[in-house]
Amino acid sequence: MRDEVLAAFDGCGYRAREVVGANTRDIIWEELADAAWLLAALLDLRVAGSLQALRRALENRLAGIRRRILLLLSFTHDPGTMKRAGEQLRTGTPEQRALALEIPDTHLPRDLKTSLLPLFENLPVALSLRRMSGELPQQQLGRSRRLEVWIRACAIRAAAELSEIGSAGVVEDCATSENQLVRETALWALSGLAPDRCGALLHGPSGRQPRLWKK
Repeated sequence: MRDEVLAAFDGCGYRAREVVGANTRDIIWEELADAAWLLAALLDLRVAGSLQALRRALENRLAGIRRRILLLLSFTHDPGTMKRAGEQLRTGTPEQRALALEIPDTHLPRDLKTSLLPLFENLPVALSLRRMSGELPQQQLGRSRRLEVWIRACAIRAAAELSEIGSAGVVEDCATSENQLVRETALWALSGLAPDRCGALLHGPSGRQPRLWKK
């Protein structure tokens, strides 16, 4: 969905005004946070040969994040320059990629480029994650715990898709989980299963607001 929305903006020649540009940077940070989480997941699964299909899916999601970040940057900077840089980063020679990386390096604020550049530098997963950890620290869960988190999130999503109203209590308990993926999935599910209880969690004194892609 994100790809389609951004592609539509791009097709219309959209350019962000100053105030909207600040929101665009917020969205880039959201994408980078997702990327850091995916890198941590890849690191947790690095020795599991039987999970190659899952690893490929995560890598495809990272590729989508890179694509969306470059599109978002084209809304706030010269679009031709950013698109050329994106093409060189995807298909260029090592020399062309190095030149393309100079564009965000010279155009972006230090905190943003420190987290963004490792995503495009073709580094080992562990090194990319370490370089992003200053702004976007991630918890290493290990293979078993990482898979357990995904299973719980998938079960919560299934309850929402099947409109299992009777599971709202269990989902509500998960909405205060320490794990971000479980917590956000549960809040999303609860918004359909029991909107009033979801609102109470979000706006109550002890609620935790989910991290939203669009503010």
